[in-house]
Amino acid sequence: MATRPMLIAQVDPPHATRGGDWFYRTFAPGRAMATGDGVYVVNLDQVHRKRDLILEQADVVVLNGVCNPDLLPIIRRRRDAGALTVFEINDDMGAVPAWSPVSAFFASPENVRLFRRIAQSCDAVQYSVDELMRCYGHLNPRGRVFPNQVVALPPRRAAPAVPSDGLVIGWGGSSGHLDDMAAVAGALSGFVLRHPQVTLHLMCSDAIWRLFGALPEGRKRRTAPGSIEAYFDFVAGLDVGIAPIADTAFNRSRSDVKFLEYAGWGAVPVVQSLTPYLGTVRDGDNGFLFATPEELVAVLEALAADPAARERVRARAYDSVRSGRLMADHAGDRVAYYDELLAEPGRPPRAVGDPARLLADIATWEGAEVVGRHAVLSHTRFESLLHDGLVLLGQDGDVKRGTEMLRAAAALEPQHPLPYLYLGCHLQGEADLGEALRRDPRSIQGRLALGSALLARGEPAAGFQQFLAAAELFPAYEMPYAHAARALRQLGNTKEADHFDRMAGGFARSVAPPTPSSDRGEESER
Repeated sequence: MATRPMLIAQVDPPHATRGGDWFYRTFAPGRAMATGDGVYVVNLDQVHRKRDLILEQADVVVLNGVCNPDLLPIIRRRRDAGALTVFEINDDMGAVPAWSPVSAFFASPENVRLFRRIAQSCDAVQYSVDELMRCYGHLNPRGRVFPNQVVALPPRRAAPAVPSDGLVIGWGGSSGHLDDMAAVAGALSGFVLRHPQVTLHLMCSDAIWRLFGALPEGRKRRTAPGSIEAYFDFVAGLDVGIAPIADTAFNRSRSDVKFLEYAGWGAVPVVQSLTPYLGTVRDGDNGFLFATPEELVAVLEALAADPAARERVRARAYDSVRSGRLMADHAGDRVAYYDELLAEPGRPPRAVGDPARLLADIATWEGAEVVGRHAVLSHTRFESLLHDGLVLLGQDGDVKRGTEMLRAAAALEPQHPLPYLYLGCHLQGEADLGEALRRDPRSIQGRLALGSALLARGEPAAGFQQFLAAAELFPAYEMPYAHAARALRQLGNTKEADHFDRMAGGFARSVAPPTPSSDRGEESER
């Protein structure tokens, strides 16, 4: 229960699907928080046409890894108004693997620094696992870990009256786990072939399915990837669930959600002996740990030979989730943390709003899905055009079609700056950037893009003025100074350019990872 009524807004990066990360980190916590007296929650993503209104009026804003320089002055204005802004880190964006859809974006050191800058600039940071707090906690003294939780468990799966000789081993996940599954495919296929009673069930992409081509059709079964509900149904049909992951910085910062899903839906969890699981799995008690493909097979051999052991571990795994990892038992944890932060001495007083009235207004918006005091703002045609057009422009896809989509979005919402901003940034269109800035003069992204376009066509003095305007919007952000130095060099002013470069370097160092000799021991540049 909050000490005062509050509206909490959870803002995600642009997305067109509702996957597991959205479910566990945004939707489920939002729905749970909204069960508390006086707590109202709205979920939306960054391209929603009502984003700025929500950011202005919400008492608490949680930015779920959103990486946009235009948020920096908004965060500052919210703090001045007594509102709270919390950054969420649930992946190590300094170690994004090549398969990730955001790998190209975070391949740029500039964007990794921006991610860190936003974490540093917010009032606090929340994390999904302890490892992420270890890696990024130096950026902000206020931090809290909120692990993933299960919303609801099915009834405990009853043990068969007569132990079955059959054994279903399975795994489900995204194509990003191709390398993880490839590492165990040979050993796992060999195990299945040696045991006629064993079948392998996979919920996976084509590429992962092809790894198991050595298995005859009768010894394997494939389920197409689908919704989170379809995934739970799939897991409910497994006797043993495996979770191989490579020992990488990105994987060490993942959550233990595979354990929760296997344990909660009746499969014996057999998971990699790596950071995400070491604090959760008691080897041989509520699950099993393995370090190599050979160890995985040894565990499976033992489980295949001992149905009683499977039932014992299955029951303990289920109990460990039921007793400590249910969302209902932790629904108030985040609200209590936000309440604590809002009550800190020295925070400007927050004008008392009317979140109930605001939510009632939100319920009338197109695309709003409201249950109780919780609203999800799904994409309307405007947001879908923005998202899809941005994807086409950003991934070297169909530029013509992407441009048409953004033009169509602009026609739907003529006063919205984002269609023009995205067009101008990706096509270096000065006219579009001018339109974006007329609608939002406080856009750092727009100022930097326009300045760069002016530099590209030989107008460094005009570009320099745009960079200075960007610096004024958030003086602690290094990129306006770095770009200003470029403009000054084009103008032949080397001494002043060096000064701006030093300023940019100083601000960049303020969000740099700790050195390897520091107490936190984070990998240099990760």
